[in-house]
Amino acid sequence: MNDQIETNLSRVRLCLMGGAKLTVLTAIKYCRTVDLRKYISMLKREGLDIISEPTFNANKKRFNTYYLRAK
Repeated sequence: MNDQIETNLSRVRLCLMGGAKLTVLTAIKYCRTVDLRKYISMLKREGLDIISEPTFNANKKRFNTYYLRAK
């Protein structure tokens, strides 16, 4: 895996493990990546128990919120 992918994957992992709920917009802001779904998929394959929750904004636009399942 190249360094940029590893860096972004680590940022997303740290945000989730810190208790953050991530959407694509929050991932851009806090993790500096636009490929959130790709990194969520990679982390799920690593064994993290990530929940994907459908969310709707005021205009009824659907997007997903990702977070770790509480143990």
